[in-house]
Amino acid sequence: MAGDVQVILTWREVSGAVSYTVKRGAFGSGQYETIASGIPGTSYQDSASGSTGIVNGVTYDYVISAVNALGESYHSEPIAVTPADVLVVAKDGTGDFTTIQAAINTIPANNTKRIVIYIRNGVYREQIVVPANKPYVSLVGESATGTILVYHLNVNSKKPDGTPYSTLETVTAVVQGKDFSAENMTIQNDSGQGTGQALAGFLSGDRGVYKTVRFLGFQDTIYIERRQYFKDCYIEGDVDYIYGPATAFFENNELHNNRLNGGYITAASTPETTTYGYVFVNSRITSNPGVKNVYFGRPWRPYAAVTFIDTTIDSSIAPYGWNNWGDSTKEKTARYFEYNSRGPGAIPKARAGWSKQLTPEEASQYTVQNVMKGTDNWNPLRTGIIPLTDAVPNTPPVTTLTSYTDGQYLNVNTPTFTWSFSDADAGDAQRAYQVQGSTDNWQTTASDTGEVAGTVTSYKAPAMQDNEHWSIRVRTMDTRGAWSEWAYRTLAIDTTAPTAKVVYSTTAMTNQDVIATIEPNEQVTITNNNGASSYTFSQNGSFMFEFMDRAGNTGTVAAPVNNIDKTAPTLRIVLDKTTLLPVNHQLETVNASIYADDGMSGIDSVVLASITSNEPDDGLGYGDQPNDIQGAQYGTPDTSFMLRAERAGTGSGRVYTITYNATDKVGNKTTVSVTVTVPREQTNK
Repeated sequence: MAGDVQVILTWREVSGAVSYTVKRGAFGSGQYETIASGIPGTSYQDSASGSTGIVNGVTYDYVISAVNALGESYHSEPIAVTPADVLVVAKDGTGDFTTIQAAINTIPANNTKRIVIYIRNGVYREQIVVPANKPYVSLVGESATGTILVYHLNVNSKKPDGTPYSTLETVTAVVQGKDFSAENMTIQNDSGQGTGQALAGFLSGDRGVYKTVRFLGFQDTIYIERRQYFKDCYIEGDVDYIYGPATAFFENNELHNNRLNGGYITAASTPETTTYGYVFVNSRITSNPGVKNVYFGRPWRPYAAVTFIDTTIDSSIAPYGWNNWGDSTKEKTARYFEYNSRGPGAIPKARAGWSKQLTPEEASQYTVQNVMKGTDNWNPLRTGIIPLTDAVPNTPPVTTLTSYTDGQYLNVNTPTFTWSFSDADAGDAQRAYQVQGSTDNWQTTASDTGEVAGTVTSYKAPAMQDNEHWSIRVRTMDTRGAWSEWAYRTLAIDTTAPTAKVVYSTTAMTNQDVIATIEPNEQVTITNNNGASSYTFSQNGSFMFEFMDRAGNTGTVAAPVNNIDKTAPTLRIVLDKTTLLPVNHQLETVNASIYADDGMSGIDSVVLASITSNEPDDGLGYGDQPNDIQGAQYGTPDTSFMLRAERAGTGSGRVYTITYNATDKVGNKTTVSVTVTVPREQTNK
């Protein structure tokens, strides 16, 4: 519905929809921008607030789409809405004006925006003129039968100077402004039957729209020019009571004959170049009791075009159907068509031979869009919805949750929810509130305060069990009893401290660094260790991880490490001979005792690495023997080998160096060397 700088949209719920998105665009543009998203309900109010708010008199297109976890649907067909200023006419003086013409007079010339004149029930005996320089005017009555605009002049009436009135001067309502509309009212000329031309309406403004309007008269009830659209109207008369050169589409109207014998419904004066003329679709032809010999129409001008499609016809229509107005030449030019009539008066075989029964294919071309489009593609089915009442609407309030954020985790079971109340209607305040909770996306309600009277804007919830899927909604009621839409929050209640286990890069003994990483049971933030979830140990020890979950609960877990061994083993070698005497060039057996220890990973191996001499093996002088080192198995735990008691004659003494390597189980290694000497002092040969 439309109002004064407001538009209220409602729509049917879409199965599976989680929320809805409303978009708005310029009328007919096909381009839309999102003005609201995440709407949980099936209504939305647009207003003048914000930098992109609506303004009165402008027609907007609105489209709506549904949203669920898979995404957003294609939007609906656009609906046109026109918020507008509303001038109120009331016969009893309770409105802005007491006459309709007084309200029209206040509209500025060359008006560019829609203005609605709301007319309360009453009989308004006056003539009105909507001049050509006042477009975009809408007359809206309180009810079709209770709001009556009526006057009594006819062409035989006399002016004060004794001269008769012209046809135009008899009209109750003259509409010359384009884009005019009228709804829910009666427009009548009550001068009486047999008084001659006496018009209820002279409708010449292009793109006129009339809905649920009752046109009452006798001869020449309404004159129509240019393009006019009539829907759900009642038009009554006796002779030529719809006439003129218009292109007009009549949808679901009742045409009522009130002349006892020989009346005419239409007197079209369609130009030769105009394709359609008058088109009646799904209409009903009725009459007063006893009325007969009524004709669909007669050609006021030669190329009159009138078509009746899907019409219910009573017995008042003459079987011949059409009249040539006493001029047989018009039978060759008039375009009188009929299709799929029904009722007692539907006698297609008896119709005038110069009229035509359309085929289904031909009848299918008579759509509102084809008939009315003109050169500007006007479609009266896409005119904007306008305000239809003068009542000050009770704008629903708006509730906004101010506590917490969507998806927030809380570590309390009794949270306090706060909200703000706002209402566009002056003087409206919060009268009541209601808070509900659900843990299954509103399939069921876990908690409900019911309606709570008062102006407080906070509520402390009772014990809410730990659950990650809480949905909370709040709504408020204003002074006049209108509820707001629900305001929603999704929350997680978690009062349990988080835990974590520690995993290690290795738990075996190693001489490398060990990395400890925690794996928490829920999403957490590490509050020490620079926020890192891993800690690197270069030596044995322990580290305490500290962390906090999304609700603010804290936890710790210790990471002890005692499998790092970076210390080389101890190694001591004891030889049974450290001096070879006498120096007799003989091989002597030397035995080694090995003492190795590792307090962490343990000894893996002790091997003989090498035996070297500080003198060459050969060329030592008189009596020199080769192969001075024998029996040594290098790379094995060999502890027995032979060394020659031989030295150079000129040297200071010979030194054999025996080297052992001890390696622990993680690869740490110790190398120890011991010596055996052949001393210089001894001269035994």
